[in-house]
Amino acid sequence: MEDLLNKEEIKSIIRDSKKEEFSNDAVVHMGNNKTSIILHSHKSGLILVRGNKDTGYEHIFDRHSLLSRNPFWDKNGKIGKPTKFRMETAPIEYLTIAEQIFKKENLNTEKNTSPDKFDLYIGDFNHFDSKKVEYKLITYKSTGIIHTFFVSSNKKPFNPKKIIDLRKGWVKATHFPSSGIQLFNFSYFDVNDTEVVKVFVECSSVKKKEEWAIELYNDKGSLVSKKIIKVLDYIETGIHDKMEQLDFGDISWLEKEIKQVLIK
Repeated sequence: MEDLLNKEEIKSIIRDSKKEEFSNDAVVHMGNNKTSIILHSHKSGLILVRGNKDTGYEHIFDRHSLLSRNPFWDKNGKIGKPTKFRMETAPIEYLTIAEQIFKKENLNTEKNTSPDKFDLYIGDFNHFDSKKVEYKLITYKSTGIIHTFFVSSNKKPFNPKKIIDLRKGWVKATHFPSSGIQLFNFSYFDVNDTEVVKVFVECSSVKKKEEWAIELYNDKGSLVSKKIIKVLDYIETGIHDKMEQLDFGDISWLEKEIKQVLIK
């Protein structure tokens, strides 16, 4: 059952929003309670609270930020694909975007599936590169308290391509200056959070080669096999830049290879 804001919590948030400490819209508050106000816009009346996994800031970040690796599995063990914000959208900008959607002309009653609890707004936001993106904003009924908001396009323009039903972990790196080698690794996990595949990327500035290899594990955590997937020409780059490429770049080609290996 979802842990949403109840009537008393909503009243408490509205009372708190009138306190002096929340008078400056530019200040970000890092409270750690469900009803803690994170951002407040007096101009629009919108309020973003800390919330939890079901509502507010934590819910929005976990589901829709590209910086979140929190998986959403369905009953069949398939990994979900909620829409993601573009990479440049920082949490502090959530309210900035939501304000452009929170307009009377964007109020939508036809698509609102819970009109007794929430108000639904659907509208466009023009990003810095003039790219127009449609968002949905859901607020608690007759308040400016944000339940959630997200990119509403079915095309999911900022989502990584989904190839395999596994959760990708974060990249780790080790540098060996004497040999000119940078070693990167990251893993893929199943619905039981069991490591299924581990990827190794060895970059040699001496050999000018970049070797990609994978290790496969069984459900007991034992190594089953190791395979070199591809060897590429290495274009030397900083270790942090390479980590960012591996964390957020398009490696769908690798996941297609992993899928084929897992099928066999």
